[in-house]
Amino acid sequence: MRPQRRRAVEHQRLLQDIEVGDEIVSTGGLFGVIRSIEDAELHVEVADGVVVRMSRRAVAGLVERDGPEAEPEIEAAEPETPPDPS
Repeated sequence: MRPQRRRAVEHQRLLQDIEVGDEIVSTGGLFGVIRSIEDAELHVEVADGVVVRMSRRAVAGLVERDGPEAEPEIEAAEPETPPDPS
């Protein structure tokens, strides 16, 4: 099977297998969580309480998580001491 055909088949399988609760990214780069599915239309929550309608075909992929959501670690900088006025 040619690479382009293989990608098309994988994308079709992805579109058939998506479920409510999956985190997706759209072809336009919009991230969200699927809240409901109606045939070829999805309702996707993109922010708390903000749900948008989206075509099922607009799903580019699933967002994979490596485990529990973790905040990036940011090291606290040492407070800078002002120069001694003497």
